[in-house]
Amino acid sequence: MEDDPADLLVQALAEPVATPVERDWSFRRNDHEGGFNRYGWNDYDQQLLEACWDDEATELAEGLISNYGAMWPWPMPRAVAARHPRLSQAVLDLAIRRLIGQRHTYADHPDAVSELALMYGSFDRLRRDHDWPDPVTLECRVCAARFSEAVISPWMIRQYGPPRYCASCCVRARNGLGYEDDGALLRAIRILAAAIDGIPSQNIHQTISIAGLDPERRDRAMVGLIVGPHPALPLLQRAGIVGEAWRPARGTYCFAADGHPCRSLAERVVDDWLASRSIAHTLEPTYPGSNKRADWLLADGTFIEYAGMMGDADYRARMEEKRRLAGAAGVRLVILLPEDLVDLSRVLGPLVSA
Repeated sequence: MEDDPADLLVQALAEPVATPVERDWSFRRNDHEGGFNRYGWNDYDQQLLEACWDDEATELAEGLISNYGAMWPWPMPRAVAARHPRLSQAVLDLAIRRLIGQRHTYADHPDAVSELALMYGSFDRLRRDHDWPDPVTLECRVCAARFSEAVISPWMIRQYGPPRYCASCCVRARNGLGYEDDGALLRAIRILAAAIDGIPSQNIHQTISIAGLDPERRDRAMVGLIVGPHPALPLLQRAGIVGEAWRPARGTYCFAADGHPCRSLAERVVDDWLASRSIAHTLEPTYPGSNKRADWLLADGTFIEYAGMMGDADYRARMEEKRRLAGAAGVRLVILLPEDLVDLSRVLGPLVSA
């Protein structure tokens, strides 16, 4: 029987926590300034971005609006990088040539300018002919505190998904909990492992993304992160979670329903989705003419990547290189984001019916 973490959660919620100073991070349709700082984004910049815009970009933004409401521009740059590479590259080229965003504090950093363009440019484009609700007051699904979704910081949105947890609980999940009692410590690490259905990496609190999980799984994982201690290797071994040879620095090692080893809970979700629909798939195939590997290969030759860290410039560059390899080889590549996990049928469904 699974251990009930209720008493440990009470302990965690009683601990003082330092939260960011509250500010409004939302993008309200009728507020030109939007979520943070426009960094001088102007009409000329907007004209250049809109010259690259198309219906595919609009559809992508509409999907984020339906999930994130007034916070939707924050995940837009990552979504464009994975879903709409032509637009992503076109905007980055404008930034490299220093044609847009030249009032930005970091105008000589194309990645920063491109991110600004895909947030505020998308915001300005959509607010002309689309509507979305202003931020609302929610009840935290962990501690029941009332909070405005507008005050949830961008990093909280990227890591934990559409606003569902108050800022205090997000910080608690990022920090984990310390224990003086050894019995409670071992129990807590087992609860964390059960909550994520796998072996927690040693830096799980900082790197895990649960953004795309369904609400029930997100809630379960969130509680596990809040009550869970930092999973140092000796602790994992004492708790009987890992053996002597296991030493990953990042990822969440677990097994999918078909027995395939997965390096994260997100990979398990994708693998289980494929297996449940009898879609034959192999793990870590190499790209043609390269030693680089994808996450999955389907029987029809489609490569699939789960891209959980598109906010990291180096990681994003590696994913772009894989996209180029696939393009040069003439193979289809599907890149999944954390936001896709809640409805994989939307992205992968055509592969079933093809």
